[in-house]
Amino acid sequence: SVPDPSRLPVRTGWREDPAVAEGVAMLQLGLVRDGLARLAEGPQPTAAEVAWTAALQASVDAIGAHTRMHDLLHGVSAIDVGPARDRILAVALPDLYGDAIRAAVQDRGLEARMFHAIVREESRFDPAIRSWAGARGLSQLMPATAADVARRTGLPARDLTDPDQNLPLGAAYLGSLLARLSVPQLAMAAYNAGPGNAGRWLEERGGVPLDVFVERIPFRETRGYVKRVTSTWQAYRWIHDVDAPPYLDLSTYLDAVPGG
Repeated sequence: SVPDPSRLPVRTGWREDPAVAEGVAMLQLGLVRDGLARLAEGPQPTAAEVAWTAALQASVDAIGAHTRMHDLLHGVSAIDVGPARDRILAVALPDLYGDAIRAAVQDRGLEARMFHAIVREESRFDPAIRSWAGARGLSQLMPATAADVARRTGLPARDLTDPDQNLPLGAAYLGSLLARLSVPQLAMAAYNAGPGNAGRWLEERGGVPLDVFVERIPFRETRGYVKRVTSTWQAYRWIHDVDAPPYLDLSTYLDAVPGG
């Protein structure tokens, strides 16, 4: 659900600026492109004010609103976000596709929020997205990988832009990686860089604490990916799973990574 924008601290002078007032009115009418363009002509917004307009935008353009918040949080520090952090994160980390993700991980040995974090980092919740390498859909599966998972599981893989097909395939693939590697962060690395690379790193760089292992992943993209997914995973639990412990207990995984 979209948080009540009134709960975010918005400066009266900023909200009453003519460009901002007109931009907000356009967003409320569903005129997203025009509304954002008009907002850009107004005063510089705070992080909370961007979140406020994104919450309005989300009612008509959830993916676009999420993308704005995703970009915002990559460019500001926790200090810049300010005391409204949790309310801003609630806008930035929406429960998009939550029910479908929870259904997809059933019997896959996965925590739903782990897969939710991967979907967010892979596709920004855009079901039609396609990477330069050819990965497709919400969980960014390569067609060959999807076909292999489909053969092993009997799941359909005709249209990877269809969330009802993509998410079960992605969950099955991630579940197989986790079953093989045991540690969530290793499964994340394999999801990003391939199980062959992850297995080789485990052989060559194992036998160290997990945090050290992650820092020694030789692919900068994969190293950052594992950190982002782990962070998003924990943030999702904090924001949405009010009955769960606020942070994952990673101590189980911090003793040593199997290896030489």
